Amino acid sequence: MGYKKVSFFIIFLLIFLTSCTKSTSKEVLNSNVWMDIENKEWSNFDTWAGKGIYFYENDNKPMGVYMIYGSGVPIAFLHESVVEIIDNEINIEMPIFNEKQDTYEIINTKLNYEDGKLMMNDKIYKSRFNKDIMEMIKEYKESE
Repeated sequence: MGYKKVSFFIIFLLIFLTSCTKSTSKEVLNSNVWMDIENKEWSNFDTWAGKGIYFYENDNKPMGVYMIYGSGVPIAFLHESVVEIIDNEINIEMPIFNEKQDTYEIINTKLNYEDGKLMMNDKIYKSRFNKDIMEMIKEYKESE
């Protein structure tokens, strides 16, 4: 086998394996984890005014909104991204802030869903019902 054929075969194999392991939007939307977390606000109040994540479906895509709650305003910051679920692991984009430089970087973060709790490292996000959350998100986006 020539060098070009081997290279082509390896590239094809890598693409094939990647496509086999990545969950599709349809698979995520039909997963038990998605059904448990969708349309719920998951909050953690260990710091300042707290942080939250809201999961919803938009155009047949599983979406997540990461929020930093404000003092005097419902939402001080938010970031939306497509969600991927593999087993009980939820992959979502979240910001990492550099307060000294007043900047942030978006990174892929893994959350674990277990026994009705969403966990990231040592932080537990608990489900709560907030009928106004989508309106609050919309208002925040319009104010940007």
